[in-house]
Amino acid sequence: MCLGFCALGLGGTAFASADTDGSDGAEFYPSSFLTVPTFDDLEDYAVGEGRTLFLQDNCIYEYGNERAITYENSRKTVTRLYFEDDFYYQTADGKVYALENFNADDNPEIEDFASSTKTDEIALNGYIYFFSGGELYVTDKNHVDVAPAHLQNFSNLKQYGDTVYAVKENVLYTLNGAEETPVKVEDFKLTGQIKVGGAYAALTSSASGDLNFVNLKNERYMTEVNLDKLDADSEYFETGDTVKIVVADTPTALLLYSVGNDTDGLSIIAAGGKTYLIHPANTSPKTVYALQDSEYKDGTITMGYVYSAPFESVGTQITPKLISGVTVKILGEVRKETNAELKDDFYLIEYADGEETVKGYVRFGLLSTFTFNEEPPQTTPDPDATFDDVIKPVVLILIVILLIAIAVGYIVYVGTSDKRKTKKTDKNGK
Repeated sequence: MCLGFCALGLGGTAFASADTDGSDGAEFYPSSFLTVPTFDDLEDYAVGEGRTLFLQDNCIYEYGNERAITYENSRKTVTRLYFEDDFYYQTADGKVYALENFNADDNPEIEDFASSTKTDEIALNGYIYFFSGGELYVTDKNHVDVAPAHLQNFSNLKQYGDTVYAVKENVLYTLNGAEETPVKVEDFKLTGQIKVGGAYAALTSSASGDLNFVNLKNERYMTEVNLDKLDADSEYFETGDTVKIVVADTPTALLLYSVGNDTDGLSIIAAGGKTYLIHPANTSPKTVYALQDSEYKDGTITMGYVYSAPFESVGTQITPKLISGVTVKILGEVRKETNAELKDDFYLIEYADGEETVKGYVRFGLLSTFTFNEEPPQTTPDPDATFDDVIKPVVLILIVILLIAIAVGYIVYVGTSDKRKTKKTDKNGK
């Protein structure tokens, strides 16, 4: 994207999140996408290159590097996951394949595959982790128990890099001695469960106050939203890609709507010709823009709609249908040359619609500063004029036309007479 936003590829998910109940949706934009994945039957996992993979019901769920991908419909039953400089999976027949070719028509077997991942006894960072009697124990390097008894209910011990992992009650943990910490991943499915609330009513109301522009904080998330699909019956926003701001100089945006606060809130912004949902904590005020005066005070809408903000979208339309020929009062203007967040120049206008006063924005090209309803010029007859006064000019015009006709006839006669005399002389040889 032109402003330096990186789109994240999103996939399915297999776990529930504590941030929403999954049915009622979220009132606000998530303040964080980090969540602890919980499965019904977590069969295996693998960790590497900033990515975490989970296996359940023959599906592989990958999270990390700002994406979420689901690998499913395998031709064979997947039983194990591995990370050995890259990710691999094993099937029920004992064969191993590269994950990158999971959906390829031809995924060749990795012959003589051997995993080097430690899974039985791991010595790391001054601790020793091992199983005894089916239970996981941790001691220091002198084999002195670190935990009061043992780490209960843990299974599937693995070491990836400088971290020890194990599973307890279908949740993946990292271990540091007796300290156990659940692994969190970024779950972007939350963006599809955000309620519209009062946003539609606010976006389709008459414009009020000055324009607000905001700075977007670097390395924060926001989600593209389709305001053209927003209407009075919308319960949830229709969202697209979640993007991350990665530019060195934080871009700015036009603030269309905001509710809540820096803890629980939601804002809608416009940038680069698109609109996004974002958490208010991920923005900071840039400026309040007082519209500049226009040299024109009145105009006529030639075609189009009136919008609640200088951003054309169905979601910001004030007028439900095309309007034209409406005379308006021009209150001010905002130009794209001084506001990079805008795609066009706009007038802020006001007009009466019955008993209601409508105030909103119209693009320059859709408003004429000329009025088309001027009254035609009127003439006042001379009260002393008579019928003879009308006849005299007419008779004079006829006399002039008659004199012109006589003059033309005389010229034609003289011209043709000279030609006849010339022909007669030539015939007699004189």
